[in-house]
Amino acid sequence: MQNKIIEKIGMIHTPESMESLMRWIESLGGGERATAMVAAGMAWNLAVATVEAHERRREDDRREVNA
Repeated sequence: MQNKIIEKIGMIHTPESMESLMRWIESLGGGERATAMVAAGMAWNLAVATVEAHERRREDDRREVNA
């Protein structure tokens, strides 16, 4: 079994690029656009925090092995 850091949500489309995502957000109406921008930013920050935490755990594991 592979140890995944994060997994996709299968029922939600994955954009091809950040530009593609931004075009979709820009196509929304005012309030929806603002909400989508905040949600996209929160999701990005959560993904970054998740990867950073994984990297810290990996580094801690390396230090324990080398101690």
